[in-house]
Amino acid sequence: MSTPTIFDRIRALEHLTPSETKIAQYLDKAYPLLALETVTSISERARVGRATVVRFISRLGYSSFTQFQQSLRKELLLKLEAAGTLRQGQAGQSKDSIDPFRLHCELIARNLDEACRRIDKHTMHKCADRIAECSGSIYILGRRMSFGMAYLFSIQLSYLRDGVVLIDNLGGNSPNYINQMSSQDIIFAVFQSRYSRFTEQTALAGAQRGSCLILLTDRELTPLSHLATFQLVAPSEGRYIFDSRCTGLAVLETLVNLVAVRYKDHLSPRLKQLETTLNDFNTFSTWGKSGKA
Repeated sequence: MSTPTIFDRIRALEHLTPSETKIAQYLDKAYPLLALETVTSISERARVGRATVVRFISRLGYSSFTQFQQSLRKELLLKLEAAGTLRQGQAGQSKDSIDPFRLHCELIARNLDEACRRIDKHTMHKCADRIAECSGSIYILGRRMSFGMAYLFSIQLSYLRDGVVLIDNLGGNSPNYINQMSSQDIIFAVFQSRYSRFTEQTALAGAQRGSCLILLTDRELTPLSHLATFQLVAPSEGRYIFDSRCTGLAVLETLVNLVAVRYKDHLSPRLKQLETTLNDFNTFSTWGKSGKA
């Protein structure tokens, strides 16, 4: 069994006080440079007392701050070795010889590897179970760039079941959706940095009505983490201006396929009926059916 990372340990804590939340948020923000920190520096930057930092480190399962630092250094060394293997042979290359697509794919691979460490397989199966067994509606939302991911997930999930509702980007419609939410429903929020106030407010209102909140996000701690029944962390580190959404999409694809497996006994008639409807509306080109190459 692999040694739990700092994020594994934080995720395992069932309740955080306001001061502990400040520390956890700082640890997430400062990673991977935490190995260079001291109790005093963490205390000052998280704006909490030194004793609070020491107690929190103990809650994470470390016997001392020294063990905390040693564990972090070992964790970072493993990551650096993995990154060095990916970049082997790139040193000294000219600008023209660098393959930007390969470099981006390597970054995606690291994001995916990090997501595999942060998302426990049991959590993924429990999310799929909750979605498959939901007797109410599943409200899916995301804002700006996250909206595209929410839209794709809603289309795929609507192939499998009824009651899939995509909350559109028209903010004025939000109260209409919220008024329909109940404890029988699920809110699935794509919630990535920079965190949308619209998504935060809508998910908060639904959670207050008893709806189950499933969160797809890019960091361990977000403004909605404390409300989420399930949280799926998909890192989105990018090389240039934009973050990468590939890891989040991989999580959504995995989840919708797990739900499909749970519906397999009665999925075929539904898909056939949907295909008939799509054909009636001439939704897709007939190019493939005509046998053209």
